[in-house]
Amino acid sequence: MTDLDAAAQTPTQTNDALFSDVRFESFGMTEALLLGVQDLAYQQPTAVQQQVFGPVFDGRDVIVQSQTGSGKTAAFCLPVLSRLDASVKKVQALCLAPTRELALHVATEAARLARHTGLRVAPIYGGASIQAQIDALRAGVHFVVGTPGRVLDMYRRGHLKTEALRFAILDEADEMLSMGFWEEVTGILDLLPTPRQTLLFSATLPPSIETAA
Repeated sequence: MTDLDAAAQTPTQTNDALFSDVRFESFGMTEALLLGVQDLAYQQPTAVQQQVFGPVFDGRDVIVQSQTGSGKTAAFCLPVLSRLDASVKKVQALCLAPTRELALHVATEAARLARHTGLRVAPIYGGASIQAQIDALRAGVHFVVGTPGRVLDMYRRGHLKTEALRFAILDEADEMLSMGFWEEVTGILDLLPTPRQTLLFSATLPPSIETAA
């Protein structure tokens, strides 16, 4: 995995000034995805969004240290959604999150950004109807966001098929480590096809995560 310390902290006033002339239109996204950005009323990309879009869009693996509130969800959603093919009705991106709340947040933001693109997003997590999630996967989903336990369960049952997968994203990797999910997470990554892009986002980078990366 290529190291990219995209944002060490929430952007300061100085950082905002450095990136004040950058607009989402300069990213080279499709008009459909830009419409999703407008729907969410995003006025200007944050520092982490500006620094991450190009490397991810260009096919690089990244490790990003970025605090909550810095805009990291859109930082990985925008370049990943830009690279997915709506005509291929298979899972092309998988994002792992430590909690159902975060999985729902990421899936909701990704779905709203993708609203005009024809791309479908589905959250899968424990504590909710597994049949509804199975039905969503069967209907054809491009981007799955889920908690490690439910993702592994769906994979083992044969409902989550990953032969077309191109992106694996770990969100809040340090939380997954502290909550005891790291073995499940690395086990899932071992099951996924290669080559693929792997994106790791974390508020902190403990030695164990850097070693695993």
